[in-house]
Order: sequence, then C-alpha cells, then structure tokens
Amino acid sequence: MGKINYSTYSGVKKKLLEIFRKENFPNNKLPSESGLSLRLGVSLVTLRESLLMLAMEGFITKKHGSGNYVHPSALDPNMRIDLVNSFTEMLEQSGYHAKYIPMGHFIEEVDELVANKLGIPVGEKVFTAIWHYMADDKLAIVAYNRIPLNLFQKDIPVEMPLLNLDDFLWEYCHQETSHSLSNYAPYLCDNNLAELFNLKSPSAILVWKQIFYSVADEKLSYNEVFFNPEIGELITLRNRYFRE
Repeated sequence: MGKINYSTYSGVKKKLLEIFRKENFPNNKLPSESGLSLRLGVSLVTLRESLLMLAMEGFITKKHGSGNYVHPSALDPNMRIDLVNSFTEMLEQSGYHAKYIPMGHFIEEVDELVANKLGIPVGEKVFTAIWHYMADDKLAIVAYNRIPLNLFQKDIPVEMPLLNLDDFLWEYCHQETSHSLSNYAPYLCDNNLAELFNLKSPSAILVWKQIFYSVADEKLSYNEVFFNPEIGELITLRNRYFRE
C-alpha cells in the first residue's frame, strides 16, 4: 500500500474551502465529485479523500445516493478549538495578528494534582515552560507545559526554542506524540492571571487541561491553558454523520 500524501489532501481541502466560501450552491448541494476533480486538476481519489476530511471536520455532509452538501454555518466560526493545530493559527483565523512568546522555564517538584495527571510520584521533578500567546498585542492565552524531567535525552535549552510541543518533545525527549486528551473547565482566576489578562479579580475564565501521549501510550506532558474571555468565545463543532 502506498504512502498517503496528507499534504496533497490538505492542499485540496484548502482549495475546496476557498470555493465553498466564495460561491453559493442551490440547496447547499455541491457539484459532482468528477466535476470538482476536473476543476481542481486532481484525481478523483484525491478529491474524495479530501472531501472525506472535510466531512470528518463537519464542513460538509456526504449523503449516500444524493451527493455532498456544504454547511455555510460551519465555514467561518472564529476560535474553533476542535480544529486547533496551534493557538497562533486559531487566533490568526479569527482575524488577529498572533505571536507566541516564551516567558521562562524552570524545574519544579509536582504536587498531587500534576502527579496524578502525569502518573508519576508526588515530588517528582518536571520541566515547566510558560508561554504567552498574543492577539494584536493583547494577551490572549497563557500556557503551562509540564514534562517529566526523566524523559529528557538532551540538555535542557538555556533559551526556549520557538517549537511547538510536538516538535519539542521529539527534539529534546526523542518522543513521538500520538494523541492528546483534553478537558475544559471553568476556573476562577487568581490575582496573577487577572492582572495579566487585565480582568477584575476574581473573574471566571476557561482552562484547557491536556495530556499528550506517546505512540506507546505513555504520558509525555500535562498542559494547562488559560484563555482570556475578552479575546473571544471558544467554539467546537459536534459532527453528526448522516445515517443512511
């Protein structure tokens, strides 16, 4: 079996989304798959795989015996967090000029909460990095990434490189990430976060708690991500596949 070229599918998916945003389709029904493949100059197989990706992400519904239907309501929601590859990308898609800034890193002993999340003993040492994500020069996101110290295969950098967490874990721990599990919860921010976000204290904000796993299903990192509510509401899309 040949290797799947996801970059090609992603490129076609991007072109399809551009078409969906610019054009109107009667009853939201898309042209035939053969017509779309000819228009884009790609094979029917590539076109179908790209449409399948769009269906899995909730942009279209594939209805057996009828065709493909686009959902205009799903095309342009801001801050859609279920499709996040990076927070900077999410902020940029919402119309902000985005950047992320390393705010420091240190070694600390974990408390019971973090120890339970990472499956390590209380008092075990972890590497903690703090990141700030800016939206038009306003602080939008504060992230804490914690990695067990015993995972490191290279010396910890003096200055944090501008790498996403997947690449950092590979570069410094020689660990390949497989997936992450996340949960969202309300959080009554402390004075420090309230001051950073320029909010009244106390204020309710949203925290995203996330655990990264390796291909061997071992816990690699526990992350807490705090969102400034004044930047925008986070959105998720619940995709309901059409039942034949």
